[in-house]
Amino acid sequence: MTARKGTAAAVKRPKTVEIAPPELDVEPIEDGPVIVGKEGKTGAELVRHDLFEVDGVMYSMPEPTIGHVLKYLKHARKAGNLQAAQDIGFDLLGEEALDALANSPDASERDVERIWSRVGKLFFGSSAYKSVTGTSGN
Repeated sequence: MTARKGTAAAVKRPKTVEIAPPELDVEPIEDGPVIVGKEGKTGAELVRHDLFEVDGVMYSMPEPTIGHVLKYLKHARKAGNLQAAQDIGFDLLGEEALDALANSPDASERDVERIWSRVGKLFFGSSAYKSVTGTSGN
């Protein structure tokens, strides 16, 4: 059979089906701070250690984790123990605490020595450090 000039062959198109988005079951956002990483955990509270106070504000560091220890060990291989210890100390203290200490006209050399000593004792004496390195800590 031959097609005639000027006529188009009819093309059968499939029916259009509308797809609606699924119903979302969204819980309302709660007021208050979000505790990151708490979902699915056993309910253990985040442990923090008080380090120093400036102008009535207490600054603390978290209990060192296995992640902190692994980061320290990796960095120590490249930059040495002292540099790695300083860097993990900065990480554990956090920007806000470091800024408060750096900007306090009342901070003395002895204060800074005592704070760094406490950070070191808490880090190297932590159960995370002991379990990863197989040591009893410092």
